[in-house]
Amino acid sequence: MPTEPVPPLHEYQRKRDFTRTPEPAEGPGDGGGRDLVFVVQKHEATRLHYDVRLEFHGAMVSWAVPKGPSYNPAEKRLAAHVEDHPISYNSFEGVIPRGNYGAGEVIVWDRGTYSPDEDGRTSWGDRAEADRRMEEGYRAGKISIFFRGEKLRGSWTLVRTGGRGSEQKKQWLMIKHRDEYADPGRNLALEARSVVSGLSIDDIRAGRVPSAREREAGPPAPGARPAEFPAPRLKPMMAESADQPFSRPGWLFEPKLDGIRVLAYIRGGSASFMTRNLNDVTRQYPALAEEVARLATGDVVLDGEIVALDEAGIPSFQLLQQRMNLTRPADIADAERRIPVGLFFFDILHKDGWDLAKVRLSDRRPVLGRAIDQSPRVAIVEGSEDGPALYEAVIPLGFEGVVAKRLDSTYECGARSRNWLKIKAFKS
Repeated sequence: MPTEPVPPLHEYQRKRDFTRTPEPAEGPGDGGGRDLVFVVQKHEATRLHYDVRLEFHGAMVSWAVPKGPSYNPAEKRLAAHVEDHPISYNSFEGVIPRGNYGAGEVIVWDRGTYSPDEDGRTSWGDRAEADRRMEEGYRAGKISIFFRGEKLRGSWTLVRTGGRGSEQKKQWLMIKHRDEYADPGRNLALEARSVVSGLSIDDIRAGRVPSAREREAGPPAPGARPAEFPAPRLKPMMAESADQPFSRPGWLFEPKLDGIRVLAYIRGGSASFMTRNLNDVTRQYPALAEEVARLATGDVVLDGEIVALDEAGIPSFQLLQQRMNLTRPADIADAERRIPVGLFFFDILHKDGWDLAKVRLSDRRPVLGRAIDQSPRVAIVEGSEDGPALYEAVIPLGFEGVVAKRLDSTYECGARSRNWLKIKAFKS
């Protein structure tokens, strides 16, 4: 099969006069970390389009997608292969001045990490292997990739459709695979803001220029404060007791789980679990820690509950007790087989250099949804606006009760607050 060399960065540099454009001129490098990175930049040039850029071969190999990616597997989106861009381009937002190549407004519409996933096999944590597989797929004209971004999650394919001519080789299609993330009803065109600065194309056009801090790593939510990754000494927020279930505007209701409350510290590809009494229980649940680390996006601190599920799928503290205090590796391995556990998350305290404690719960929840992928053993607790209905639904199933949370509440580490209320089932 004929091979196609990856276009060198000199094509990118040839088209630009860096004395007249703020775009970066740097050459090859890598995005750091154990996984390859991607970025999607929304670009209002001659026509609006989305530039999908995948790191491999020391550069960001790029496709211009006029209508942008789609979550609908039935839609085949045209993707025109364009010149490679330097990895330093990933944070570029602003205006390319008139008279320059690609003149117009640019925002970072999405970003994250990705892995090739041809035949369902991924290469998370192995940058060299992922790079090699991407190179092979690129040369063959078919790339299957799994995105872990803030807007793009799941598997897509990029497939070349053109013939042998140089222009025909630039013709590709971008198609969503049919997986658990597929959502034909989701309109990504409505998700218009930058994941870095929070600005839209209209903001940039109106003269709003992102600050250096925003260009480097913008806040994930209003109220987030720059902060170092915290030491594992934080204590979770606790709920006060209430007598009766209720519904009230501005409140969210969640089922109360019967397990071990932990804060999960996920950084640099590893995870640790600390209880409310600051006991490290990571070694008791090694497979769960490995799975959480694999599913997390970036460096995060998450609040959740380790639970053991019975045959009906209901959290059972009696089952969990059988493995809570195990210390011998052989006993823990045996318990992994007999009593599998899961981790259900319901809050987030830190995300990639940002302290989220002063962020409202209504704004923390979307960040939580972007911070970790879900699996049969790792999930995000779903909320309801109808407290009594949720209570009546979960109590017959054996749940402890429900927890009510004010949507405008901040996270009060170590405090028992009236902004969170627990309503337990009454037992005579």
